[in-house]
Amino acid sequence: MFEKGKKLFRPSGIDNLYMNYCQPIIKEVLSFSEPTSMNGEMHSKVKYSYSVANFEDWAKNPQVVTAFPGVKHDFESINQPKEGVTDVLLTSEGWTTWEMWSSKGGSNTIGDRSNPPPISH
Repeated sequence: MFEKGKKLFRPSGIDNLYMNYCQPIIKEVLSFSEPTSMNGEMHSKVKYSYSVANFEDWAKNPQVVTAFPGVKHDFESINQPKEGVTDVLLTSEGWTTWEMWSSKGGSNTIGDRSNPPPISH
């Protein structure tokens, strides 16, 4: 189990590691803010509902679900969709999050900045 976990870890910011244990699925966009310009970029805050699919077997372990509130929250969304909020930015390919933009091979810079914008959940 530990070897599989090591393969799933990936960096996510300076002090964070992110482990992929499920696939989030956006159910509905509930609302969004009027787009505004910040540092030469167009941003909007989007509120949405989601659930998860393809939950890894090891992450269903009751000890894991109890120990990690984020895993528990996502696990509960299988039966009852949850709500989230994120910041999106306008790119030459449309509205996206920084993570989606960079994972699809997007430029490391958008506007005048090379750091990713903050994304709050």
